[in-house]
Amino acid sequence: MAEIIDRRRGLAAAASLSAIAGLLAACAPGPIGPAPVYIGGAGPAAALAPPPMTAGSLPPTIAKAALPPITKGPPPKTAKTTPDVIPLDASPSRPLTTIEPSPPVSAPAPTATLGTPGGRFPWPVHGRILASYGSTNGGPHNEGINIGAPLGTPVRSIDAGTVAYVGNEIKGYGNLVLIKHANGWISAYAHLAGITVKKGDTVSAGQAIAKVGDTGGIGEPQLHFELRRGSKPVDPREFLEPAAKTT
Repeated sequence: MAEIIDRRRGLAAAASLSAIAGLLAACAPGPIGPAPVYIGGAGPAAALAPPPMTAGSLPPTIAKAALPPITKGPPPKTAKTTPDVIPLDASPSRPLTTIEPSPPVSAPAPTATLGTPGGRFPWPVHGRILASYGSTNGGPHNEGINIGAPLGTPVRSIDAGTVAYVGNEIKGYGNLVLIKHANGWISAYAHLAGITVKKGDTVSAGQAIAKVGDTGGIGEPQLHFELRRGSKPVDPREFLEPAAKTT
């Protein structure tokens, strides 16, 4: 009997993966592009140079004092200067320094910035882990974790944010709530009962948003919890507090 329930649960989850992924992607922020490059300065200005000053353009009294007398004789010798050019067949006096181009700067990935131990999110509910993130025994890929808890246990938002979705249209998830958080995080809470928030509500960290239920065709009360960075699902346990309390 347990194998039939697991197989039925796996097929339902597999059929719902594309639906939940599309819904979560629609709530995710757009790709962060490179920082804009600002090109400073305007076009070249047309500077008007003053006309050359000659003896004819000066008053007679100033011209006699300003312009030196013209003398005949060979041109004065000028000191020979060394051109500031390195010949092609000569070696420079010091090695040239190659300037390596700096690597492109990419936008930082969103990170958890809460005041919890280790800078991690708190657990939405404490209980026994029924299913871990990823694929197990060749079954469908689980994009979150399933936490078993008594029916009616409060389910809390892991961080402040805005409710992006409340509904039960996705098969296999039962009553579902999606919350958008700062830094590109999105959290998903499924199999709920007694939902107390609606789309567009602002919630605070630790606020109760619903209760543990058994909606969505599951065999026992539990919370299916997903965490996404942008549109990419991640293992929630890598970003939650070190351990959950068992009941």
